[in-house]
Amino acid sequence: MDRERILGKLRALDTYLAELQEILPQSFEEFQKIEKKRACERLLQISIEAVIDICSSPTRFAIGFAG
Repeated sequence: MDRERILGKLRALDTYLAELQEILPQSFEEFQKIEKKRACERLLQISIEAVIDICSSPTRFAIGFAG
């Protein structure tokens, strides 16, 4: 994964988290509604996938993203 691809994943991750913040339920009852629950689950899933992709990239060390 090259630098631009990692930066793209980071931008996508930022977008996913912003979208999740927008639809975040105010109560557990609201979360239990199937549409809200599935939307939150999906945004979390693709966020985690983006983080895994970034962390598994050997390029992250060469471009200064290593912790």
